[in-house]
Amino acid sequence: MWRNVTLVGKRLCWSDALLYCRDFHWDLLSIRGPEEQDIIDEMVSRANFPLTSHLWVGLRRLVSSL
Repeated sequence: MWRNVTLVGKRLCWSDALLYCRDFHWDLLSIRGPEEQDIIDEMVSRANFPLTSHLWVGLRRLVSSL
């Protein structure tokens, strides 16, 4: 099942993008496979605002203390 995805045309660092999405939408997107990647690629190609060379998705590096 596909989820609602919103492209936001703001220049933000990753942490600010995360906060923005959580405040105004839901959360940053986590792409769950090649089919979803294809859908996102298509959405990006049709964006009606200038894009940068980067898009933020909901990836985060977690470091555990061992």
